Amino acid sequence: LALQTVTGDGSTCDAVFTQNQQFFTTQVMDQVLTPLCSACHTQGGQAQATRLRVVRGDPAATARSTTLVINRTDPTASLLLTKPLGTAPHGGGQRLTAGSVDTQALTQWVNLVAQAGCSPTTSGGGTGADLYAAQCAGCHGTDAAGAAGTTDLRCTVRSLPTDAVRN
Repeated sequence: LALQTVTGDGSTCDAVFTQNQQFFTTQVMDQVLTPLCSACHTQGGQAQATRLRVVRGDPAATARSTTLVINRTDPTASLLLTKPLGTAPHGGGQRLTAGSVDTQALTQWVNLVAQAGCSPTTSGGGTGADLYAAQCAGCHGTDAAGAAGTTDLRCTVRSLPTDAVRN
């Protein structure tokens, strides 16, 4: 399988997917993300408030979501790898084994995105709600009420918290 490397200034997140669509869809999404992640990382799932969102039937949306958990300066430290490998805390536990075919496919995707130099803000969503969902909801909850041991932002921010995040 010949993969294309995309380089750029931050506007190539969708280009990475477009140029590697078959690889992402068949090897990353169908073989890794859907069977291992979609039960929790989906609308209504236990991990719906995290940055990773697996959207069944929409590989492009899922690919955009993965860019939010890829470390461009140190791809091996990307949450997309460290959480399912169990080297970073993960509510779903260890889901991948180092060196497995699934891990190799996911690692290849992480490297493609990192090499492209794209940034999460160019890969989708720039509203306060998008930023809040990507950066805050994991701890503070989708309603900003705060999860166990975290701040209830509804009292801190008088307006809708997502409005404050954008501004």
